[in-house]
Amino acid sequence: MRFEQLEYLEAVAENGSFSAAAQKLYVTQQAVSISMKQLEEEMGRPLFVKENNKTVLTEYGEQMLAFARNTLAEKESLAERFREGMPQMRTHVRIGSTSCVASLALPSVIAGYEARKQELFFEISSMETMLAVLEQVRSGEKDIGFISINAETFQQKFSAFEEELQAEILMRDEIVAVMKKESYSGSRESLEETVFDSQKKTLFNVEPADKWDHNLMVVPFSASSNDIDFHRAMLEKTSASVVMTGLSYQYFFNTRKYIALPIENQEVTILHTAVYRRDADAVIQEIVRKVRTELHIK
Repeated sequence: MRFEQLEYLEAVAENGSFSAAAQKLYVTQQAVSISMKQLEEEMGRPLFVKENNKTVLTEYGEQMLAFARNTLAEKESLAERFREGMPQMRTHVRIGSTSCVASLALPSVIAGYEARKQELFFEISSMETMLAVLEQVRSGEKDIGFISINAETFQQKFSAFEEELQAEILMRDEIVAVMKKESYSGSRESLEETVFDSQKKTLFNVEPADKWDHNLMVVPFSASSNDIDFHRAMLEKTSASVVMTGLSYQYFFNTRKYIALPIENQEVTILHTAVYRRDADAVIQEIVRKVRTELHIK
């Protein structure tokens, strides 16, 4: 019996199907099905039955669920005590990121370590693709990866890495269009009709601000602090609107000068995600937990 199996059991019980549990956990349905079959074989009794196209627990399954929840709670309590009492043996943390999370949340997290005089050296690298981040975390070249990408693509790409890597979903997000209040006419149609067509004409950080003649600027989801300065310049010096994730807006544009409008006609969920090796030490897990807390995700 593995902790992972207990987590899968709880997710199936709460979501009513293997597929819904897989979606919540960001693993494949096959991974959940195989894990639950192995658990049933180990226990020697069925844990699930089908009722009205819904997967429900048997009586024995309900007993296993209670055991699973108690065990997982004890695991988290023990891990928390271990993290708090553990001397800091690691001195170097290597982070690879395609995500705005690194530039938004890490400064406060690093400052917290410095304030407690825990001398960790952070090496933070901006990387071009999600697969590059996953490969380097799997190989051990990076200790943590931060990724921002749409949910469907993440689930597809991560499936090849899930045996070795742990994915920690930091928050769900959406794409928004940001503009000056005085530029907003009250109609969203023009933005929603052009936003994804304009991705083919991305001029991000290529032309000087005074040469811009496009109404919409499409922004990669790997914004660094320098990118943010560029976004501000676009909003201040041109008539361009900026398309980004709501997380970036929350941190950099949530003032009375700007508004953010969700791109309502496009069903795109962006996941801000941390990945690390399943055998990662307590320091790495603590850093991810602190980033999650910094993003105000409960």
